[in-house]
Amino acid sequence: MNRIDLFGLDIAIPRKRILERLRLRPGAVVDPALMGDVDRTMSAAAALCDIRVRAAWLDVAVADGLLRFESMPPVESAALASVLQKSGRAAIIAVTAGEAIVSAIRRLSETGDMTSAVIHDATGSEMAEAAAAGAWKRLSAGLARQGLRLTRRFSPGYGDLPVLWHHDVHAALRLAELGISITERGMIVPEKSTISVSGVIPAAGGASGGESEEDSDS
Repeated sequence: MNRIDLFGLDIAIPRKRILERLRLRPGAVVDPALMGDVDRTMSAAAALCDIRVRAAWLDVAVADGLLRFESMPPVESAALASVLQKSGRAAIIAVTAGEAIVSAIRRLSETGDMTSAVIHDATGSEMAEAAAAGAWKRLSAGLARQGLRLTRRFSPGYGDLPVLWHHDVHAALRLAELGISITERGMIVPEKSTISVSGVIPAAGGASGGESEEDSDS
């Protein structure tokens, strides 16, 4: 297994996706002063996100819905097996936006500033997702020179891949070093964090793009 920490990802504030979470669709009529407040709160929330990303390349064998990842216990998931069926190697990407953004959301909620809390919540989620997508793109770019690429991202909690698999990933990738922990029930802490896996396939085959199929904790 080859673990790598990814630095220098160009993560712009995903304003459009944050506004969609806030139900502020493109073309919606919004008071300019209100939108200015939203943008300022969004920027403040993004500044609290301490993005950390770790990825790992590892071998994987798939047979009858059972996946055997290098240095990890086997896991059963027909849904993930269908994604990785043509892969002999995989990449796992772990991202956290850190504890500061989660603490801010909690503090704003407790003081009754629900509007700011909701904006912080949406921003933290989308910043973590943007980092995961950026990491996927960087890893895919490196594979392109070999005529390979990554499948779409797939996360525990989606389909029949259990969230308890987070425990195995946490141990294998040593995610405690990033300040990430996993609850007894498999939830990721800090909350604005995500874990996903992609298979390595020939560049000519399979679905393209960094879209995810996930039910992360962000």
